[in-house]
Amino acid sequence: MNKIAYIMMFMIFCLPAAADIDVAGITGTVKSRSSSSESWKMLAAGTNITKSDFIKTGPLSFADLLFEHDNRFRIMENTEIMVSLTDNPDTLKNGKTLRLLNINLYNGTVGAKLDNLPDNIRVGIETPSAVAGALGTAFTVKTDMRTSNTTVSVIENRVLVSSNDSPDKTVVADAFKQVNVSPWKHTSLSATGTGVLSEQILGKQNVKNMREQFVFKSSGTGIDENEAKSTALFNLCEKLYSVKLSDEKTISDIVYYNGDIALRLLEAVSNAEIKGTSSDGKNNFTVSAEMKLEAIENIIGR
Repeated sequence: MNKIAYIMMFMIFCLPAAADIDVAGITGTVKSRSSSSESWKMLAAGTNITKSDFIKTGPLSFADLLFEHDNRFRIMENTEIMVSLTDNPDTLKNGKTLRLLNINLYNGTVGAKLDNLPDNIRVGIETPSAVAGALGTAFTVKTDMRTSNTTVSVIENRVLVSSNDSPDKTVVADAFKQVNVSPWKHTSLSATGTGVLSEQILGKQNVKNMREQFVFKSSGTGIDENEAKSTALFNLCEKLYSVKLSDEKTISDIVYYNGDIALRLLEAVSNAEIKGTSSDGKNNFTVSAEMKLEAIENIIGR
């Protein structure tokens, strides 16, 4: 019998009964279908989501979901989810109806930025591998439908994560830390090249010079400098995780199996060099951050 776990990001806040979820923006190919249909249709910005709808994104595509006061989910590329917004028959002590916003993440990555939630809503993200309670407002959840592995990355505040297979085992992940959960142990062996010319061909000094010059850069915007910095570091972390080490393996795959590397990498990102901060004078700030390739190589050991 297969054991199924869930990753639940519980945020207890309030949402007026009239609130809905809107598709704020679309990039690339994004499709949707209702729970009563097998036919996928192209999803357009401005679409309203109030019932159980499925959404999937293609390569180099993403969708932004918006609800109440600029709270957002970003559905990353090659991701499939099911979204539902329902009223709970229970009411809170203040007499308001509890509403449940739930995202079933079947495959891919979802990022959440929940800064301005009212005070009567519970937000859940479910995957096939863990149980987590969100104590923070910015995080990403990634799962692979082939392995049921789940990765929770915290950008702001904290997330409590526990394994459904071993519910007595829990861990609290603080900002810029990551938790990896798998419902079973498995081993994958492969032999692939990195596609990078060796020192024997380029020369050791040339390789050293190139590594010293190469940096990973990112930028972020926000209504103040702290928000812009958090966004810039979040974008930098996402960029690093996607770096390919071979045809089949990325840095994200390494940090999944090595918690020490994951913590060291997230700590390094949180201390990345801030290269510039600017404002347009209208409460819009932009912050730039960067890290040297050499620093990443020292952390991952390759």
